[in-house]
Amino acid sequence: MAEIKPTEPVQPATEAQAHASKFPKSSVFAGMLLYAFTAVTGFGYGVCAARGVEVPGTVHLVSYLGFPVLLCLWLQGDIKRGREWCVWDLGLFLFLAWPVLVPFYLLRTRGARGLLPVLTLAAVYIASFVLAFVLLKM
Repeated sequence: MAEIKPTEPVQPATEAQAHASKFPKSSVFAGMLLYAFTAVTGFGYGVCAARGVEVPGTVHLVSYLGFPVLLCLWLQGDIKRGREWCVWDLGLFLFLAWPVLVPFYLLRTRGARGLLPVLTLAAVYIASFVLAFVLLKM
């Protein structure tokens, strides 16, 4: 009888492919949406500040609800990758407690470099706000 050998897992050809395979496409897409939403929101708030007008209520509503929703979508996709937490209603749990849970989760899963996405997100918001303010004041 012929001996059956288990197949070896196929290794990605490059390091970039190995890194890309760790993250689900939905998580990457939600992360890109989150950064784009943050940039557009920061730019819009900067335009209003430069013109000296109050931000409309609908814009406040969209920004205050949109940011946590997109953040939760990204985090849910990231959590599915590692199966770190099992919560019955993860979406509501994240939506209500995201200011505490996101930094905690990133520190726990990635160590100190886990805060890099949070700092990058803050930098994107500040840079887009300042860019809009400077462009309109020129």
